[in-house]
Amino acid sequence: MFKKRTVTAVVVTALALGAVLLFPACKKNKPAAAPAEPIDIPEPPPQPAIFYATSNVRLRSQPDRSKDNRIAGVPRGGSVELIEVGKTEMIDNIRAPWFKVKTEDGTIGWVFSGYFTMPDYQMIGTVITEYKGKGGSVTIPNGVTRIGESAFYLCRNLTSVTMPNSVTSIGGGAFYGCTNLTSVTIPNSVTNIDNAQFDEFNAYGAFGNCANLTNITIPKGVKSIGSMAFNGCTNLINVTFQSAIDEADFNPKDTFPGDLRDKYLKGGLGIYTRQSGGETWTKQ
Repeated sequence: MFKKRTVTAVVVTALALGAVLLFPACKKNKPAAAPAEPIDIPEPPPQPAIFYATSNVRLRSQPDRSKDNRIAGVPRGGSVELIEVGKTEMIDNIRAPWFKVKTEDGTIGWVFSGYFTMPDYQMIGTVITEYKGKGGSVTIPNGVTRIGESAFYLCRNLTSVTMPNSVTSIGGGAFYGCTNLTSVTIPNSVTNIDNAQFDEFNAYGAFGNCANLTNITIPKGVKSIGSMAFNGCTNLINVTFQSAIDEADFNPKDTFPGDLRDKYLKGGLGIYTRQSGGETWTKQ
């Protein structure tokens, strides 16, 4: 069942780690302008993916818990740089992958990622499951591979989001109800925007009810757009398609306001606009 959340000061207890962290609520920032013509999303320069230990963690020579493979330790709060994502397993009731990492002193080894996080996020491995920051203008750290279902749900003080080129998918309801969100940068690495999440009351599209979002670029890597992805984006007036999406992978269930899906399937790549609140889109 899809769980609603209120973005206020939240206390999160890390399972089996004994760590309790207090995270503040969101705040606003300045909106961004709509693009005038199709452009390629510039790839950001490579940045290391840095994770922080939520408890004292052993660094191991192999991704398992054998006693004879311990080579060092990472103290609580210590940082590691992600090199490789390994196998996933369940440890201490946490299902997460092993990370091959480099520690602050340059030692390379394996750690269980269930004991690591990034500032402002609740994570499972490289997947954001919940945002805990202040909102405003957010740049998601490199190394994140997925924005999970409802991760930024109802973060009404979020105003802009830039995703790194490590992100490959955006979950249903990920940014649902972010009513002050005005700018979203989706990188070419994203291949799919998932179907909406449902509960007994409502459906929650990936960017559903982002009422102040006026423009969006669907980059060339995107191959599927799920149901209700931009449903309720009442002020969306400019959509740039850089990606060729097959009809079967472009969900017909209220993906965009108005007749945009039909117009895209006929017109293909390019910029589509409409009058605010209108049902009819026009290719420029």
